[in-house]
Amino acid sequence: MLWVKAFHIVFVASWFAGLFYLPRIFVNLAMVPPESVAERERLLLMSRKLLRFMTLLMWPALALGLVLWLGYGIGGMPPTQWMLWKLLAVVLAVGYHYLCARHLRYLVSMVQRSAGAAVGSRGCFGGGQAVLTTLYAHDCQTPHHCLGPVMVVCAGHCVCQSLSL
Repeated sequence: MLWVKAFHIVFVASWFAGLFYLPRIFVNLAMVPPESVAERERLLLMSRKLLRFMTLLMWPALALGLVLWLGYGIGGMPPTQWMLWKLLAVVLAVGYHYLCARHLRYLVSMVQRSAGAAVGSRGCFGGGQAVLTTLYAHDCQTPHHCLGPVMVVCAGHCVCQSLSL
């Protein structure tokens, strides 16, 4: 049982390290200058690889936790109040993991969409290279109805963009 506990702790700690680091990569992505396409691609690649690794760590952590609970009786059956709170924390962590994955898919799709939509037969709004940066309305000359994040495609052109998950 001690080996199961030890591996459970290692997998949970590693998974949580990724859960804390992935949003930092998102912040770095938001700070990338519009003309730095290579840096944006590198950060997207890093975040995709980290998410894949985090997912690989999450499943053994959950499985070993179930083995400890159902197999060894840690947490009681029926579950104690402590175990119910712990299960709630696990559900919240899995939900946060899902939200991070969903946000990463959104960021990747926005980069692909801006590159595909902005670069048409005439180029990027008539010329230039398509880029994507998430800013806020006060950072960009944009219509007043853009109160939240805006997408900057083709350096200098701002477009209202909702960041809904």
